[in-house]
Amino acid sequence: MIAYPVLLLWVLLFLVAIWIAAVKRRRAYVISLLVLLIAGGGWLGMHLWSIDRMGKYWVTRDQMILMGEELRDYYLKHGAMPSDVLLYLRPDGTRPVDGWGYPEIIQSTSDQFSITSLGSDHRPGDTGDATDIIVRWKRGDKDLTVISANIYP
Repeated sequence: MIAYPVLLLWVLLFLVAIWIAAVKRRRAYVISLLVLLIAGGGWLGMHLWSIDRMGKYWVTRDQMILMGEELRDYYLKHGAMPSDVLLYLRPDGTRPVDGWGYPEIIQSTSDQFSITSLGSDHRPGDTGDATDIIVRWKRGDKDLTVISANIYP
């Protein structure tokens, strides 16, 4: 991710500016630069934290859509869902987990399925990156139904 090197460059440039001001013994410049460093670094840090949280949400959503497409394509090719959906999706037998490390909930019948992540808080409902992500499909639908938050990274 490019944002972390940008943060390091930000800090490095301000430390150099503070050092130059200190060498020239200009207290007002040193204080001003320290205030800017703290305020700007705090803003940038909060922004990076937000990007990381939203990134987990969108990576989880995209992975769930890919799993949903695999199951839908299997059904369209074979006329039924796999006998063991979990084993079909993960031949090694592990459960798929979301971006926060919680297991995804996979439910299926002979002609439909639902994949659910309960978001960052692992509780039903909520808002932001804690919003549930649901990917569904049933026989007769052309596309997957994706229910997720209206948030952007």
